[in-house]
Amino acid sequence: MDKTCYVVTFYLGERRKTVSQQKDDVLFFLKQQIAHLSYFKHNLKNIIFVFNVEKSHEKYFKHIRKLVPSQIQNTEVQILKRKNIGFSYGGWSDVYNYYKDKFDYYIFNEDDYFFTQHNWDNYLVKKYQSYPDCGYLCPMVREPNHWNGYRKYAGHSSGIAS
Repeated sequence: MDKTCYVVTFYLGERRKTVSQQKDDVLFFLKQQIAHLSYFKHNLKNIIFVFNVEKSHEKYFKHIRKLVPSQIQNTEVQILKRKNIGFSYGGWSDVYNYYKDKFDYYIFNEDDYFFTQHNWDNYLVKKYQSYPDCGYLCPMVREPNHWNGYRKYAGHSSGIAS
């Protein structure tokens, strides 16, 4: 069986847009990730929660360490804390560069997106494998927006690489 690592980047600061629950509880998305990973079946080998932090976020880490279990569905869970350089892409790059060949696949996601189907990781691996020359598989933004000068951009936060 292939070894798949799920990497989720978290941001604990203010956001342009969010849900009211996150405004009231900065750890809301962490709790939701844990709940979804606990409920929906998966075959992950490892889960890494990457926190892109600024100095003012340090106060949350004693709560984070209490909330995050060491395993979810028999899958090891790790916490990685890093400076907020490069946003989500920086966190994903750091994990990928550090672990490189330890896993066959890396599924990257941001804290406010959730997989809501059993065996979602198997689906993504099979989809990735269906493109023999694929380096990174993710949704593509087809409609550029006025805020970025109508250029195409990486506007979705989920993807898989090998």
